[in-house]
Amino acid sequence: MCGFIGWFQNGGGLDDGRRQRLSQALNLITHRGPDDGSEAGGPGWYMGFRRLAIQDLSPAGRQPMRFAGDRCTLTFNGEIYNFRELRETLAGATFHSTGDTEVLGRMLERASEPEQVLRRLRGMFAFAWWNEESGTLLAARDPFGIKPLYYRLFPDGSLMVGSEIKALRKMMGPDTAISRAGLAEYFRWGAVQAPHTIYDGVKCLPPGHLLRWSAGDLQVERYFVPEWPGKSERVGGKAALDLTREVVSQSVKAHLVSDVPVGVFLSGGLDSTSWSR
Repeated sequence: MCGFIGWFQNGGGLDDGRRQRLSQALNLITHRGPDDGSEAGGPGWYMGFRRLAIQDLSPAGRQPMRFAGDRCTLTFNGEIYNFRELRETLAGATFHSTGDTEVLGRMLERASEPEQVLRRLRGMFAFAWWNEESGTLLAARDPFGIKPLYYRLFPDGSLMVGSEIKALRKMMGPDTAISRAGLAEYFRWGAVQAPHTIYDGVKCLPPGHLLRWSAGDLQVERYFVPEWPGKSERVGGKAALDLTREVVSQSVKAHLVSDVPVGVFLSGGLDSTSWSR
């Protein structure tokens, strides 16, 4: 499952007390990544990661992962199913691991615009990419919102991101107010809809969106708009069944990319029975 947190300060250095609290916040999501935990940081920033090893089980797959001569740092939760194909397009790149995290990082360090990278990814993901040289953060969530990403912009312009709200609350104190908008959505729909959460000031990055932060300025924008692929004419009967089976088969095959054993759970619902004969 994996999980990460990040703190990006608007001015000033990161004192020992705040860094200790961030380490404690990271420990709150240990259940997401019981295999390993590591941290990285510098003047005014911190990133921590809990790892559930799926791709490249060696220490080379540890995160936070550094790039561009240690000027950029990446924390990544999820899987990029087409990472092997994408790796082949990175001519001249030097790789130190065999997993998908480094492929994503190599793509980001080469791209002039992150949308160019995001639109090429097939997978489920949430990640944070910190450029220490420019003092900018890029964070993004997959098109369907399979992996979570929460954030809080503090009154002084500092930003915290994380995979779970409980980690953010560690830095917010015990008097965090309940969001009236979030509470209304919960009673109306049975769940709080992004970008709201149940807590005031804590936001959920919507699916298919990216976040940019620099010097206290926060921008959120959409990068993914679904389009109907292939032929525009209607397909029915056996042709529709064959096309559905082809698409489902391709999807299942992509999800089997792993360096550990893969288990399959069939619920008996529409998705499971569409695969059975």
